Amino acid sequence: MAMEKRGSRSYYYRKVRAGKSIRSIYMGSGLTAVCLALADFEAAEKRSESRRAARDLAKRAEEALRSVSLEAEAEYRSFMLATGHHQHKRQWRKKRSSQRGGQ
Repeated sequence: MAMEKRGSRSYYYRKVRAGKSIRSIYMGSGLTAVCLALADFEAAEKRSESRRAARDLAKRAEEALRSVSLEAEAEYRSFMLATGHHQHKRQWRKKRSSQRGGQ
């Protein structure tokens, strides 16, 4: 979206993507062009604010999920240790009994 000055007059063109190319659509000139440009700018600001709010919400949800995940992992680790397991190369294994078979 751009105001373009050609000669002494200003024109407003809206840019639209069509496949790989971008087309310019004539919207108006003079006061009409200024009003349309302002309306498009305000709409773009609203979309930007909406995206920012969605991004903030996703960030808060991710932080909450990370917190729950860390708590669950700590709980699982304490359970495995309490039941006689140990971790070897990121795998949980049951500890061997102290008695050797046959000896």
